[in-house]
Amino acid sequence: MNPFSVFSSDRSRRGPSPSFGMPWMPWLRLGLMVGLGVSVSTVHAQNQAPVVSNVTTTLDPGAGWVEIRYDVADAEGDSVEIWLRISPDGGTTFQYPRDSVTGDVGFPIAPGTQKLLVWDYAALPPSGSYVAMVIASDRAAIDIQTIVDQVDSSRIVADLTALEGVRHYDAAPLHMAATKDYIEGEFLAKGLQVTRHPFTFGAWNAENVIGRHPGLLRDDQTYIVDGHFDTVTTTPGADDNGSAVAGVLEAMRVLSQYAMRRSVSFIGFDLEEVGIIGSREYVLTGLPSWQVTRGVINFEMIGYTCTTPGCDVITGNGTAIYNVADPNSTMFRNDFTSAASQYVPGLTVLPATVDPNDPAFRRSDHFRFWDVGIPALFINDGGNNRNPNYHQSTDLIGTLDIPFLTNVVKAAVATIAENGLLLHAGKAVSAPFDFDAVSVGSLATGPRILELLPNHPNPFRPATTIRYALGREV
Repeated sequence: MNPFSVFSSDRSRRGPSPSFGMPWMPWLRLGLMVGLGVSVSTVHAQNQAPVVSNVTTTLDPGAGWVEIRYDVADAEGDSVEIWLRISPDGGTTFQYPRDSVTGDVGFPIAPGTQKLLVWDYAALPPSGSYVAMVIASDRAAIDIQTIVDQVDSSRIVADLTALEGVRHYDAAPLHMAATKDYIEGEFLAKGLQVTRHPFTFGAWNAENVIGRHPGLLRDDQTYIVDGHFDTVTTTPGADDNGSAVAGVLEAMRVLSQYAMRRSVSFIGFDLEEVGIIGSREYVLTGLPSWQVTRGVINFEMIGYTCTTPGCDVITGNGTAIYNVADPNSTMFRNDFTSAASQYVPGLTVLPATVDPNDPAFRRSDHFRFWDVGIPALFINDGGNNRNPNYHQSTDLIGTLDIPFLTNVVKAAVATIAENGLLLHAGKAVSAPFDFDAVSVGSLATGPRILELLPNHPNPFRPATTIRYALGREV
């Protein structure tokens, strides 16, 4: 989809421009000077993340709690910070608890065996099968520059090669299906939670392809990196929008290696070229009700540059990437611009805040998120205002600036790494435990020991509760 057709001045080549309420120079001028300071932290290369193992659970329905035992080791012998998370859906999401946990939790916890956590679940009350996850972090900092530098242009080229060709539901259904399979396969290869979000378009059964990298501490808080994978019938679609899909896949490969406090979803949207349908359906029916989407990076044509004077009719700068946001997305826009400046100094970013109702800026998947109040960025190379191969048979890999495309992906990786809040951590999960299968009468009997557990202060209550356990056999 052409992101900037309203700024076209060469109408003999580009076609007529629709009217718009705000000339391009003012909005660009408003955005160009935005920049935020970024702090950089480093980590010693030899520091190993903690290892959690042997997570076991014991239910005590009479007391209203679950005991969780675990072992934790750290190669450097560092004290660790411990969190407990519980999954109500077999380990797909770990959304609670965030309090009501006592024992060997928080910081500092010394490495060792048979550590004890107690989850007071009385406030729920739960039913069905659950899974416990214990997370341990040694609080070591992680060098974001090292992460950014892992973005690999050769892998981007390999993706572009696999994707190149007409990807259209009617004109090339086989390649369209192969494209979805390719995206899904790359997600699965990196261990993401992969789903296809189906919807219909006339007689066509369309699908968005989603790969989810769950956050360890705030599973519900999510960032999205997306790009549509379809083309019009006339083009092999290297820039529009193979460049975006390759960018999404490479960002996924790099970021999926790291534990984060928050989740990241990588999405390939279907049927953008026929009315921006895939993202519309995702926002309407695909967003999980529990998910809080903190920001979206929408790639839309991110691989073309030019240096001939006047070749970019928007600003004249044919070697910059545009970072466009609505007013609700300004802070996230600043995050992207700042991250690029800090970690990808060779990339020029042109930021702007625009009217979200202006048709000029409602030409790709980002605006579907704008319409429901979700911060989203329109990251693009100017579309047909720069690239003469737009929607043509000449939109081929050989026309792309691969180092430029690689740098755009690096900027996105840096932005997500900073906002996802990296953790130098290990984790382990328990076998499922079922509340419905346990009753008070089924508890084992025999010699037991009295165990005094750490107190559980609650800042919202004036009292402190002292807990004790009678449920462990000697």
